[in-house]
Amino acid sequence: MGVPAPRRELVVVVTTSPPVPSDRLLPAAFTAAIAAFGAGVIQDVAAGPRQSALLHVLVGPGLRRRALERQMALAIEERLSAGVDGPVAARVQALAHREGAGAVVRELASTWVAAAGPAASISARDNAYLDAVRRLIEGRRLRMVFQPVVEAWTGRVVGYEALCRGPKGDVFESPDAFLDAVHRARMEEAAQVELVGLARRRAQETFPGGDLLLFINLLAEEHWPAAERMSELYGGDGWPWTQVVLEITEKAPVQNPESFVAVLKWARDAGVRFALDDVGAGYSGLSSYALLRPEYTKVDIGLVRGCDQDEVRRAIISSLVSLAHRTGSLVVAEGVETAAELDAVRWLGVDLVQGYLVAPPSEIPLVPQGDWRVPGEVVGRRRTRALRERGA
Repeated sequence: MGVPAPRRELVVVVTTSPPVPSDRLLPAAFTAAIAAFGAGVIQDVAAGPRQSALLHVLVGPGLRRRALERQMALAIEERLSAGVDGPVAARVQALAHREGAGAVVRELASTWVAAAGPAASISARDNAYLDAVRRLIEGRRLRMVFQPVVEAWTGRVVGYEALCRGPKGDVFESPDAFLDAVHRARMEEAAQVELVGLARRRAQETFPGGDLLLFINLLAEEHWPAAERMSELYGGDGWPWTQVVLEITEKAPVQNPESFVAVLKWARDAGVRFALDDVGAGYSGLSSYALLRPEYTKVDIGLVRGCDQDEVRRAIISSLVSLAHRTGSLVVAEGVETAAELDAVRWLGVDLVQGYLVAPPSEIPLVPQGDWRVPGEVVGRRRTRALRERGA
């Protein structure tokens, strides 16, 4: 395995003509920098001298400075010119330094940040993310797309998973970028409340009713509100709680079992069902499973991908199916993308499937693709044979 190339440190200086106040320039420069560099590399954002903006970033090799500077300038001009008389011209200069001269950049950045003072700054990186996340949440600019969850043998839709997206064309359009910003802004609880409420409202507006289930992802348990605040925060109109399945990821361990169980009780008293998500890719082993006792067990996409060609993956899925069925849980295979994967997980005994082979996520819910018509007697024979082959 090769050693990754070291990152360079840059100070990016943004100025405008005519000069723009810091409270408008810094958010515009911050948003443009995320689009240009990516969210994870911005170290600091501050007001510089003479109504400039200063960004301290780490970048990988191969940076095309001139193209990047022009890209950022155009993005800043577009944002600042909206609703303003006359054009605003932005100048972006990335001050590159030779390898080993990073201390010079840090000293320059530290000096300018200190000179700007807290009143003139968004207070650096974390508060810049806070501003961006608040803009999306308070402005109700987040979107929901829906992906069907269907019966493995028949393709009958049993429900839809609600998936968060940022505004189209925004730097936070992808869920990973938005959730990374939420983490950096330390707004996990507020974001979770907004996302659950939005999913329930959008489902009520979108679906005709009936017995469809709505699968909603939750953030890690450490960011949940206390049980006594759940009714207050999660009240309001929306898809009925009795048809909601809250998904809890296995990728994060349970930090506070007592609080975890208290929230589960509140939810189950309201009629909520639970799914343990990402099973097979987490860090918590079966401890989360034992605490949660989920009605649905979602096999991670990493196990499903290529399982038709991998005996070990099939053996693990088969074991998870056996465990889930013995505890009364239905199994969902996530990320099914090929007919061969679908056939493999069917014969391993999964109950439900989800993935691009069925239908991609969409704001207007899609029905399953392909021909799922399987005679009832064939379904019965296949299920019986699958159970017999697994020794159940």
